[in-house]
Amino acid sequence: MITPMFGNRRKPKKFDYPFRHYDPKEDERKKRRIRIKRPHKKHHQGRSILLYAICLAFVVWLIYSLTAGKLAEFINAVAG
Repeated sequence: MITPMFGNRRKPKKFDYPFRHYDPKEDERKKRRIRIKRPHKKHHQGRSILLYAICLAFVVWLIYSLTAGKLAEFINAVAG
């Protein structure tokens, strides 16, 4: 019970599995397909951030326009 406190922890077993077959052409195709898909995600991410910014601006404008009318009515009621 005291030994784990001093750094004598068990380590996981190493994985040593002999492959039955390996096709370097197929591995290269998979890597190429992954490289091709990556730039598409970056472009999509920029679009979604822009969409969120536009939606946020619309909500802020809507809240401001609704409260500005009520604020003007409140000031007229208090002053008049």
